[in-house]
Amino acid sequence: MLTMRSHFRDRVCIVGLDPGTNTFGIAKLVFSNRTGEIISTEARTLVGERLPGRDLWLAEQHGEMYSRVSAISDELVSLLNDVQPDYVATESPFFNSLRPYAYGTLMTTMTFIRQAVTRYSSWCQLHLLPPSCVKLAVQAGSSAKKDAVREAVLALPDLKYESSANTLDTLDEHSIDAIAVAYGLYKQIGEERCLFQGSLRPTKPKSKRGRG
Repeated sequence: MLTMRSHFRDRVCIVGLDPGTNTFGIAKLVFSNRTGEIISTEARTLVGERLPGRDLWLAEQHGEMYSRVSAISDELVSLLNDVQPDYVATESPFFNSLRPYAYGTLMTTMTFIRQAVTRYSSWCQLHLLPPSCVKLAVQAGSSAKKDAVREAVLALPDLKYESSANTLDTLDEHSIDAIAVAYGLYKQIGEERCLFQGSLRPTKPKSKRGRG
């Protein structure tokens, strides 16, 4: 199903993702297309091995990880069709020299995510945000650890978290990270549209390049 472009809508919806091969964070952030004000935010974490749609035949033929990620992908398509977001975002893949084996698994997950977004809408682009930019957007510092990112997200004054299932401070790290990603793209969109003023602008890292 094709979605209408966001500038025709009064409200804009962003879905932020925190990918994993078993635990997968998903956040929805809605803001005013006119003022940039956040209207609502909510998040949840999928657990691949618990999803009813997980294919045991896939697990037998291709391994447990492939089966879990496939089930998460199907669940993501269902959620996207329900939410009808204008934007979908996730952190860009990065190679960790201390855990080189994890990169291949991450790329497999990214492939499933791209397929899920395309199945939802061929007009919807998957936005990849550098982890450092996501951390800066929530004012956590470009090299912040998980705990610092969590504290920064909990301290955001304009987030307006609303959910009947949980509260912001009870969310696990995957849901928190998904919110950070959605918020990172929200800030980026606001900067491009000049929706934010003064203190709402994220702090940009200073250039380390010398003057010529």
